[in-house]
Amino acid sequence: MISIKPKITNEYTKLKLVVLGTHQKFETLNSTENGYDPVSKYFVRQGLYPSQEQIATSLDEIGKVFQKYGVEVLRPKPEHIGNYVFSRDVTFVVEDKLFISNMIVEREDELHALDDVFNRISPEQIVSVDPQIRFEGGDVMVHNEYIFVGYADQEDFLNYKTSRTNKAGVDFLARQFPQKTVIGFELYKDDDDHIQNVLHLDCCMQPVGAGEYLLINPKGFKNQADVEKLYSIFSKDKCIEVSAEEGSLLMTNLLSISPRVVISDKRFDRVNMELRDRGIVVEEVDYESISRMGGLFRCTTMPIIREE
Repeated sequence: MISIKPKITNEYTKLKLVVLGTHQKFETLNSTENGYDPVSKYFVRQGLYPSQEQIATSLDEIGKVFQKYGVEVLRPKPEHIGNYVFSRDVTFVVEDKLFISNMIVEREDELHALDDVFNRISPEQIVSVDPQIRFEGGDVMVHNEYIFVGYADQEDFLNYKTSRTNKAGVDFLARQFPQKTVIGFELYKDDDDHIQNVLHLDCCMQPVGAGEYLLINPKGFKNQADVEKLYSIFSKDKCIEVSAEEGSLLMTNLLSISPRVVISDKRFDRVNMELRDRGIVVEEVDYESISRMGGLFRCTTMPIIREE
């Protein structure tokens, strides 16, 4: 039965339908050999990688916020042991198209956990791509007439597992949306240094408010010219900068429910104050356990419908 019509034109208009990751079938990591990013490996070594119970508690907290604001929530339905928390990596929506990511092989089962969602969307609105085209939803950010895409150059893409989107992915999106301005941003990649590495674009930038403000970690971009480009689009005085250390805590990785409501971590005192000073309501959630897996609010959620 076709009942879902995807529609996403930006990151901040009123959220109506979202896929929220699940703790079901989650198995905590005990070895860095199975870690896909430096943050996860760091907390495994510290003996602080989260348990299934901790993940469930955090996801329940954000679920209560969605309920408060009338957001409909769908969940993955996994069949196998794995990590089904980060729904944004698996798929993403631009305009009226849902794109299926070509993920690293260790995570392919995550796609099938969303079969019930896919079956409710018209096949004409679902886009799969050839294997050489690589992208994940955390690297794709829609800002009305712009599509921002984080990527790794060819050398970094071949050398680092944390490289999830390549130039072919950027070019594919540009061909899909010729009416939009698609801008690729090279990100720093490192499989071992959790301060240096930027896993996805939303780990170093995100528009908030009604799109007039930008949370940004300038140190996450390989090219200063890209930072200057963003300053020109948003106006530098409208940008809320975070340091490299704050960026490693994922202080840009928030989720907007509407132009005036943002979900953030209760640890982010400075950023939360900056947002409130600009008239934005900040719903604080304890997501520290999920941050130890290398992701945060945008990573665990995949919006399907926002109001235009």
